[in-house]
Amino acid sequence: MGYRSEVYIAIPKKADKEMDKVMREFYNDDSPFKSYEHTQKWVESYGDETINKEETFVIYEGSWLRWYEEHKDVVAITSIAEKYSEDGACIVCIGEDGQIHSELGEYHEVFNVYTKVELV
Repeated sequence: MGYRSEVYIAIPKKADKEMDKVMREFYNDDSPFKSYEHTQKWVESYGDETINKEETFVIYEGSWLRWYEEHKDVVAITSIAEKYSEDGACIVCIGEDGQIHSELGEYHEVFNVYTKVELV
């Protein structure tokens, strides 16, 4: 069966058509990823001046995936994230054991990852 992962990808809005093309190429209409837009808002201060800023990312979330660096779909998706990493693109993968096993870019600027302990 193999190791399964939850995969979270954020790319800047300007790259969504490129990522969607790769998703269609590898998954056709049966993509294991759901996608949606997420706008981050923050305030920057420069002395007495404050500036409201925002940036929109397209988020792709996939669950129970086999995410191996040598797989062609992973190579293609990762290459887009690498291309736009200066614009905030990132990937974080959490394995079925709850551990982060792959990351690209400053994922902590977009995603908060928590470990939760529950009684069995």
